[in-house]
Amino acid sequence: MAVLAPTLFTARNNQLPIETARAIAILLLVAYHVIGAGPDAGLRIGYPAPLRLFADFFVDLRMPLFALIAGMVFAMKPPEPSGLGSFFRGKLRRLVLPGLVAMAAFELSSKLGHTSLEVSNHYLRPLITGYAHFWFLQSILLIFVVYAPLDSLTRGKIAPFALVGAVLLSLSGIGVPDDLFSADGAMMLMPYFIIGVLIWRHRSRILAHRWPLALAALILLIVGSLWNLRVLQETGMFSSDRRDLQSLISATGGCVLAMLALPRIRWLDGIGAMSFTIYLYHVFGTSLMRRLLEGIGMDILWLQMIAGIAAGLALPILIHKLAERNNFTRLVLLGLKPLQPQQEKSARTQSRTT
Repeated sequence: MAVLAPTLFTARNNQLPIETARAIAILLLVAYHVIGAGPDAGLRIGYPAPLRLFADFFVDLRMPLFALIAGMVFAMKPPEPSGLGSFFRGKLRRLVLPGLVAMAAFELSSKLGHTSLEVSNHYLRPLITGYAHFWFLQSILLIFVVYAPLDSLTRGKIAPFALVGAVLLSLSGIGVPDDLFSADGAMMLMPYFIIGVLIWRHRSRILAHRWPLALAALILLIVGSLWNLRVLQETGMFSSDRRDLQSLISATGGCVLAMLALPRIRWLDGIGAMSFTIYLYHVFGTSLMRRLLEGIGMDILWLQMIAGIAAGLALPILIHKLAERNNFTRLVLLGLKPLQPQQEKSARTQSRTT
């Protein structure tokens, strides 16, 4: 049986700033949810406010960068055909179980808080359609289901052809009724996932030509950004189509540039290693902080922004640090394997001294 592929949200390599890039992506995601997806959410900021421009400009980078990193991590130890069963069982433990727990907690808090994301009596709907920020989890799982067997059975030879097909499918605009299992998101993210696979598998040659390739990526990013700025000038808002050529150019350039040009920043590496937990639970921190500040009448925008980001990071990090010490909470909240006896003893000692 093949070695179980590494989890989606952990990777370390001295040559490529994987954790640093992932930390930047999660910081952008937390900031986005503090600001809000639109003028009726978060801080209720609309165009042409600078924070709205900031939030919507980076929409082409946030989730595509996560997908590209997921592809790189997948390519580190892809499953053999005989190991596909273990690979998918690992994904169920690492992604599905903690995702379901977080989704249930989110739905319960939505009902108690009477938010706009309440799902009424359709309790199973969040499991089969895109719901809140959990759409990305469904999309990336669907990508694994589709791509992992193809990659395994062809020993990776399918990747270049799959990339061409994924790009054409993404640009086609073909959709799935009711966005079942966030299939639309999967079609949008698949090209970046496969680009990540190819980057990892050809990293030696890529790193040998690092700066010319980084320059090419920068040019793509500039072209895509100027295109988006023209859309802003003509319509008063940035493009909202995540599957058009402008988004593909911007996201490809931005993601590849991040991998080739970012330095490795060690304090960000720690955040990157906990990015899955932050992804699942950051909205609880941002929502609680927003309600607290509204309750005390705090309306200074920059303070709301800083406090919201801090809470969106601090609460999930606290959850992660506490949950990783116990085997049950490691499994259901974080999707992590049980501690080894020596690790468990060390964790108990640490919990008594903190």
